[in-house]
Amino acid sequence: MDNQLDRKIAELEDLVNLAEKVSNNIDDLAKNRSSILFTLILSVFAFTALLILSYNIKQDENLSLILKVGTLLSALFLGFSLYNFRNYSYINNKIKRESKILRKLLNMIYPFQESFSKDDIGIMRKAIFDMKLSRIKFSNIEDPKPNHQKEQPTPQPKEPATTT
Repeated sequence: MDNQLDRKIAELEDLVNLAEKVSNNIDDLAKNRSSILFTLILSVFAFTALLILSYNIKQDENLSLILKVGTLLSALFLGFSLYNFRNYSYINNKIKRESKILRKLLNMIYPFQESFSKDDIGIMRKAIFDMKLSRIKFSNIEDPKPNHQKEQPTPQPKEPATTT
């Protein structure tokens, strides 16, 4: 009996550890996605600002040359950002896959964890499982089917018509 209980506890530990790894992977992917978007926005802004300045300043040739070189460099940065932006959709798809995996893991973990009594698993081990699970960030779990419409409230059932 103890051997079977130890095996179940080890399986729960494996599931929780895997959920932690998947959650950390989602966090890393989300940071990477944000940095790609930030560099693209920054490069578009810098390119546009330098382009406007270089065409508006015509009096000083040295300043105009510096602005044109800056515009060229920001155009290269913009090109690099656009090239890097192609990874954005790949990262989005990977986040969706990882979120689906994490959702499945959590749906397995919670009922499995609840099946243990405090005597089976021990108070300390249960607290460790709870702490590990609380570290998982649910805000990064993406909804596989985003709902862009407001949910319609379910209509209340009508009372049956009575005849008197």
